[in-house]
Amino acid sequence: MKESYDTETFKNILIGKGYDDHFVITVCHFGKLGENLNALIKSYQSGGIDREHGLMLFTTSLKADTGNQSSIKCDMCVDYNNGKFDVRRMIIYEEGLSKSRKPIVMDVTTETLPTVSDAIAMANNPELKDTQLKKGIRFK
Repeated sequence: MKESYDTETFKNILIGKGYDDHFVITVCHFGKLGENLNALIKSYQSGGIDREHGLMLFTTSLKADTGNQSSIKCDMCVDYNNGKFDVRRMIIYEEGLSKSRKPIVMDVTTETLPTVSDAIAMANNPELKDTQLKKGIRFK
């Protein structure tokens, strides 16, 4: 059975894997992760968020634009249920001028979510990306 995490634990897991503290969540919340999660819970409890349409989208930058290179970003599809969070899918993509690579889409959980350095390595190395998708090998 997949495990879900309370707000503080979920935030600490993401930060521990190297994700910075700045996310945009379902287009309506942006800023520091802990503040976003609390605002999201309040919106959900007050009926301000309709969960019938599926998972929530968390977006963050993995690597900033360095002039001649695109930035690398990721979207995480996150399930929120009874005060608990769990990542279900991750999409790593380039944003900027070059955009030469296809997005990487992976089904993950909060435990199997790659670290930021592993996600950047997958985005930068096409062979590694293909291996990850075809064989389902996960990073630790």
